[in-house]
Amino acid sequence: MYKVIKESLAAFEMFRRLGFKSDDIYMALYANGIFMTLKTQGKEFTISCGPYPEGVDGHKLEELWKDAAVKWNKTMTNIEKQALMNDSKLMQMGIGNMVLALQNKGVRIPELNKNVN
Repeated sequence: MYKVIKESLAAFEMFRRLGFKSDDIYMALYANGIFMTLKTQGKEFTISCGPYPEGVDGHKLEELWKDAAVKWNKTMTNIEKQALMNDSKLMQMGIGNMVLALQNKGVRIPELNKNVN
């Protein structure tokens, strides 16, 4: 699995672990790379996942992404998922930094706010 696909899975999963809905998380393909974008609460937050793999176009990348999502949901063990997360640049930067960046944009974190009245 390409590194950028692993980074994309990690970013998607991180958003999910913070309580955001899957329908609010998108893969964005731009000329300068691949990004995961969260659109919620009238705001947008984008994470760079990396450049296109050499020789892979947007259509092939979408296919690879779908295959990786199926693998994540159906065949990867929890140990494999955690290893992928631990190896990601997002986890290495720290979840706290992501939470702060989201909050600085004015995004409420569902998992942090679920017990707040």
